Amino acid sequence: MKSRNETVIFEVELRDVGSLLLDVLGIEPNRGSAFYEAGLAGIEPIEDLREKYRELLEDEDFIKAIRIASEPDVYAINRIGGGCMDLNEVRLHGKASEGKCLAATARAADGTYQIQLYKDYKEYLDWWTDSFAGKSEEAVDGYIPRRLSMEQLLFVLHVIDSFRIVSYKNLLNHIYVEKAYISYSEFAETMADSVRSRDIRWLLPTFMAVLPGFEKYSLKMAPEDAAFLVEQGIMENAKLSKDDEPVMVFGESGHRLGVEFFRFWMLSSGFEIRKLGAEGFETKERFFVAPTAVANHFMDIKGKATVECSSYTREQLVSKLEKLFGDSFKVEDVIRAHDTLKMPRSETEMIYCRACGKQISSSSKFCKYCGAKLR
Repeated sequence: MKSRNETVIFEVELRDVGSLLLDVLGIEPNRGSAFYEAGLAGIEPIEDLREKYRELLEDEDFIKAIRIASEPDVYAINRIGGGCMDLNEVRLHGKASEGKCLAATARAADGTYQIQLYKDYKEYLDWWTDSFAGKSEEAVDGYIPRRLSMEQLLFVLHVIDSFRIVSYKNLLNHIYVEKAYISYSEFAETMADSVRSRDIRWLLPTFMAVLPGFEKYSLKMAPEDAAFLVEQGIMENAKLSKDDEPVMVFGESGHRLGVEFFRFWMLSSGFEIRKLGAEGFETKERFFVAPTAVANHFMDIKGKATVECSSYTREQLVSKLEKLFGDSFKVEDVIRAHDTLKMPRSETEMIYCRACGKQISSSSKFCKYCGAKLR
């Protein structure tokens, strides 16, 4: 257990989570819990967990946080990273029977679970806003079209990356151009390379990495999606001279977006809020935030990959987030059906060996790496 800015953070070793919950506390996490995948088939403990975690087990806040994080009615996944920051994930859990308190969990690099209790979702949003939101106070035109498809958005994000690519090249080669441009072939090749690379120093791969559930979308890229850039004035068709091949020149909005992200973009956040319903957990909200010094670019994913984009001041962003979380984390309208979620694990699911920490099949009787006996 440690304190950070007067907020207590409880720590449990990853290999201890399963036995601590099932054997010591008698709690079986449901599918909304971050603990669900953490080796819950059970492994013989290598030490007395009651003694090891005696101080935590006597702490009422820890027990409350564990109950909430194990059996949530609603949870939010928040991935943070990109630009100059490594990828991190926080899962925020809410449980109607525990009131407005929320429990956040995150895996630390040292192999521990960090668990934190918040009095409500606003306290978490205050932390997130202070840590990651842009500080802009004046409303600006965001230059990203208000409503577009997921495929069109990916092209817009790569326009921003393309401006950065061209700017870096021109800087390195001491080249100055009044209007930046890129060839069609380079635009297409760098976009394909970017998607394959998953390099979150660039905006397009960051969006794909930090948006929870992105892999579920069935995307179909088409020439019309690239043509959309010209229709919106983000890019313009041009020739450098009479005999040259056509190039794409950054239009006014493409140029302004490129300059903004080239100078001021450092990280992004992706959110997914899922709530317990009659048939299990259902996605209620999914959105992406790319803060800069100019604006907080907010991308709300609606339905089958339709995106609504806005550019918010800090105050506007806080108001938007509070509404989304407030609507989703209402305790009075949650359907509590935990027993239906405690489904048997399949033989293909993986757990962690308590002795060596390696991943093994939940159906194994012995660890194939160190030979430790499993329950």
